[in-house]
Amino acid sequence: MENEESIVKKGCQRIEYEEQMENEESIVKKKRVLIIKCNHSGISGDLLVGALAELISIQKMQEFLDKIPHYITEISELSIMLHSKKDHGISGTQLLINQFEGKKEYHFHLDSSVIKTAPSSETKSKLSLSHEPQHVHSVITPQWIIDKLKAIAEGEKFSPGAKNYLEKCFQIIINAEASVHDISLDKIHLHEIGAVDTVIDLAGVAYGFQELGVFSNPNTYQVFAEPIAVGSGEVKIAHGIVPVPAPATLHILSQFGLRFIYGPESYELATPTGVALLAGLKELNLFTQDLSHLSKCHVVQQIGTGAGTLKLKDRANILQILFTSSSYHFD
Repeated sequence: MENEESIVKKGCQRIEYEEQMENEESIVKKKRVLIIKCNHSGISGDLLVGALAELISIQKMQEFLDKIPHYITEISELSIMLHSKKDHGISGTQLLINQFEGKKEYHFHLDSSVIKTAPSSETKSKLSLSHEPQHVHSVITPQWIIDKLKAIAEGEKFSPGAKNYLEKCFQIIINAEASVHDISLDKIHLHEIGAVDTVIDLAGVAYGFQELGVFSNPNTYQVFAEPIAVGSGEVKIAHGIVPVPAPATLHILSQFGLRFIYGPESYELATPTGVALLAGLKELNLFTQDLSHLSKCHVVQQIGTGAGTLKLKDRANILQILFTSSSYHFD
């Protein structure tokens, strides 16, 4: 026969166990999941900025983007705008970046060369009638981009996690460029990594994830992505014509084990910046493509849709991010 003290002790242990289970259950219910649907028309920095803008509020993202030109003083006038766009009946938010110098209009983009099949969704150029795009080579160096990202992160009081994410993403991009072209970092062709666009895209995406709480609450967040649609065909870069995905993009996909699929259309759909932004999350253990761990039951709380510039034949050029609550169990 158990004595009274033993019975009381077991009863207390049972209560503690039940309370622990209730706490664990409540924690699971608080898990937030972002699902990036990049198997439809690929991924790029501008698409991610547009989708995140809709999740945190377009006004908040625009207010942040409006501050960036103050950190890029080498350019006399820089216009960064979010606007609504409808593509194949689907509305999304598009990021437009233009630089004006006097009466001329210049544009910085991911790849200054001509795309053989069509420009990628990250080639956001809107050229004036009488001028071709040009680049300010005197100020564009890897260190220049690093300095700008650091200045923005410090000036806008980014969290330590967001700062770390920014640094990782840019290092992933320049390391890929250096590796595929077998050159040192200081000899990278910076017009190919879109100096100004890169700064804006990386800063905008880091800011968006930060405002969602991804970096401040890593134990309550997980980012998933479907296999990345990379497109097909060929793209012309400074080194010649290469197959899609472009060498730097393929290097990042391979290095970080990111799953991808060819198609669905013959364009460059996934860009180095886009895949680097996913790889950066993976480096921070915030990202996976293993959807098998997800609960079959989801509650979609919000949908963010980013719209690209490229006009696809049979589908909308969009990237959607689903903000959901799920019973996903984090290891």
